Amino acid sequence: MMTKKLKQGVQRCFRSARGLVQEQITLAEVAGIGLARLKDLLEPSNGLVSVMNANQTVTWDELARDYLPARHPEDCRLRWINCRDPRLEQGVFTDEEDKILLELLHETRSDTWDSIASKLSSRNVDDVLLAKIRLRSVTQCAGRFQAHLNLDLIKSSWLTEEDAQLRHFVQRNGLRRWAEAALQLPGHTHAQAQHRWHKVLVPGRRKGTWSNHEDESLRLAVAAYTRVKISTVPGVRDAGDSGMSNTFSKDVTLPWSKIAPHVLSRTDVQCRERWTNVLDPDLQNSAAMIWNTADDDALCTAIKEFTTFYYYNANRSRVPVTAWSRVAERLGQNLTDKMCRNRHKRLLRARKTERECIDLPDA
Repeated sequence: MMTKKLKQGVQRCFRSARGLVQEQITLAEVAGIGLARLKDLLEPSNGLVSVMNANQTVTWDELARDYLPARHPEDCRLRWINCRDPRLEQGVFTDEEDKILLELLHETRSDTWDSIASKLSSRNVDDVLLAKIRLRSVTQCAGRFQAHLNLDLIKSSWLTEEDAQLRHFVQRNGLRRWAEAALQLPGHTHAQAQHRWHKVLVPGRRKGTWSNHEDESLRLAVAAYTRVKISTVPGVRDAGDSGMSNTFSKDVTLPWSKIAPHVLSRTDVQCRERWTNVLDPDLQNSAAMIWNTADDDALCTAIKEFTTFYYYNANRSRVPVTAWSRVAERLGQNLTDKMCRNRHKRLLRARKTERECIDLPDA
């Protein structure tokens, strides 16, 4: 709601400004300005400078008073120029953007983030033919570096002492204050602190072998939520009480965040992994699956399509992150993400062995 009102306020300011700069304006032109969409009122040609120039067009005091009375005008201004201006790219950073950002930081260590953001936007051409510039704000550039690329700031592993600190913080302050928790945990972000608590440290959380009781709880929860989902789909009849397996449907997306509370000792990720790789009655038997060349080619194609994110490990090597569940869904045949991942590992090992054999010197 706040974002919608902010856009409405900025749109009104730009409409007013557009009307004032016309020396001779007809009634039709006035009507056109009044109906113009926000993105048509914004000037895209000067790159990031155009975004920053919004300060000169928008009267932020009036905008806050008329549209967001609970917000300070400066909060509205910063929110707009750093996050909500439609000219800013809202998608994830690409590999090329990460590369350019790291190059700029290495080349110009004394530059401010304003300068780095401007240089990134001027160099970052998304499509050579269309010359479409992907604009990134100062906040986006700084946030991307500090949260994903700054290996001196972010630690991926947790020490026993850090876990104890986080437990003590939650006991004293409760949940939902993760930004404050991160201030006491140098090297970790607020998202890492939240994830560490909910996925690892929350009391009663278990790892390792599943018990029969946990498996049965998961089966019952999946059956219940699948039945609820199916009953809400128009034209789909309930299978009745003829058996648990009749309630399952591959076309149903299971709400794992709602299923997990029925298995108190496991996370939503653990529940999904257990079900999709072990308990689902429609699973393909991995021992009976015979992969052929066409299957391997389809697997490699799907992996390329669904590998959309990379991070840098402690050795500063780029590590891909693949959505294996999407890969398995694309291949069909009731395959699981684990089966696809294992097959890919075997292919990589086979190719490595083949290269090593080729490089062997002749006897």
